[in-house]
Amino acid sequence: MKRRRYWIILPLAVGVFFLSMTACSEKKTEESTVEESEKRTEKGEKETTEAEAEGAEELDYENMTAEDLLKDLLDKTELSDENFVWLTSTYRYVPITEELQLEENITSEAFSLLREKEIRYTCSEDSMKQLLASEYPQVRAEAYEWMESLLGLTDTNRALAKEAIGTEKDPYVLRAMIRTLGNEGSDPEIGPFLISMSKHTHPRVREQAAAWIGSSWNKEMEGAVEAEIALIQDEDQEVAKAACRNCGGLEDDRVVAPLVEILNDETKYELHGAAVDGLTDMWLDFPFHEATSEAAYKACMDYYKKTPRSENVPFWTTVGEADMISESSFPEWKEKASYYKPEELIAVMKEIALDPNADWLGRTAAFDVIKTHGGREALEAIKPEVDALTDKDASLVQDSLEDELKD
Repeated sequence: MKRRRYWIILPLAVGVFFLSMTACSEKKTEESTVEESEKRTEKGEKETTEAEAEGAEELDYENMTAEDLLKDLLDKTELSDENFVWLTSTYRYVPITEELQLEENITSEAFSLLREKEIRYTCSEDSMKQLLASEYPQVRAEAYEWMESLLGLTDTNRALAKEAIGTEKDPYVLRAMIRTLGNEGSDPEIGPFLISMSKHTHPRVREQAAAWIGSSWNKEMEGAVEAEIALIQDEDQEVAKAACRNCGGLEDDRVVAPLVEILNDETKYELHGAAVDGLTDMWLDFPFHEATSEAAYKACMDYYKKTPRSENVPFWTTVGEADMISESSFPEWKEKASYYKPEELIAVMKEIALDPNADWLGRTAAFDVIKTHGGREALEAIKPEVDALTDKDASLVQDSLEDELKD
């Protein structure tokens, strides 16, 4: 009896066991499915949130207009942070050229349309952080553009920008960073960054560095003069031009010799305008009239006096560099600038104006300088000699003088 009951109970027990195991397995599978589903949902929501912040939903950007981008925003009086970040993030679709410029695009047009319709927008601190965290260089660079201010960087923005020093590698963004941090060379972290950018492999990054390292705000920046001198000799002409034009802001006579070397090389005549620009900043310093470099003044006079003149020397853009003064600060400056001799400057400008070998544009520019430093009387004094000119460009020079005398 016992044995018979055993064989009856055993199959029942086994059946119950398997039913139980199946139920557990089904429950576990169901729980796993729910858990995985929840994870996917959570991940999806996270990705969606990030995508919205990034403006990462795929747009048919190439076939859209600025109005298409703004279709949900034109009825607003002011963009929210979310709206602003979304619109700014559409710069990600815009190609960056080899010259590190954005191609013409509908995002810039959209912002112009907002201004036209007086729809306000700004970049808040939170928006700034989101843009700086973008994976797209176009968007990160735009954040740095928003940091710029006539009053300089705020402490918050400076801190945000400094966080990227040493980690940002994209040349388009680095160019924007240089422009934003360009006047901050006295900062012990920013100064070395600007100097390092003067050695970047991309010439447009070096060009931007050349333009800002020479800022008058960076007179105390360690290595600034040495960096500008190296950039003056850069193999890329636009880099060299930027360095020549801006190095004068450092007010250091060490840059005079390399600028004179360029002025003495007639094959580099296309750099002469920038070189004289930099030198004139050092000896005349319009409109502030604070700098006083006798070496720079002499270098300019030597260049103007060089003969025989030609179509390229003096280069026509160099001649009118000293044609403006500030009436309020100029008299006090003259007391300090003992080297300044208006009669010498007027005399060499007269020579250039009368020289048929010089470019006619430079000859006519000379009248502006004569008038600035000698007044109407100085122009009237040379009129007989100008009227007597007979060279091929004589009428152009004569007409220019007549126009100056009418003003």
